[in-house]
Amino acid sequence: MILVLRILPSLFFTSFLPWYFLEQPKRILAQYVAYSNACNEILSITFLLRTYFSPWKSIIDEYPSNLMDYMAIAETFTLNCTTRIVGMIFRTVALAIALTVQIVLLIGYLTYFTLWLMYPGVVVAAIVFTLPLQ
Repeated sequence: MILVLRILPSLFFTSFLPWYFLEQPKRILAQYVAYSNACNEILSITFLLRTYFSPWKSIIDEYPSNLMDYMAIAETFTLNCTTRIVGMIFRTVALAIALTVQIVLLIGYLTYFTLWLMYPGVVVAAIVFTLPLQ
């Protein structure tokens, strides 16, 4: 028993504290980066921004070779503009969802990280405040 009590302080300072304040926070940050990258793969923000003005499902119509057919030109222009607007609407919704997921993930991991670092102080404060005053 006495041997255990002599070893505990050295274990606390050489093993526990580096693990708690160095290794585990690195793991928490690595987990956040991994989840963030996974969400970015699923809801690719960069791809959505690159193709923001592209037509929806690549639905486009070729302009007629006869430039005197104003009705066909107007029809083609209307279809091309409509598919681009529909594509922009869907990509805007997808971007909003992707950014919301990333923000929620960041807030969740910041909360987890902060609580992880504050927990020992909360435990010590709880012990100090529950001790009877003499």
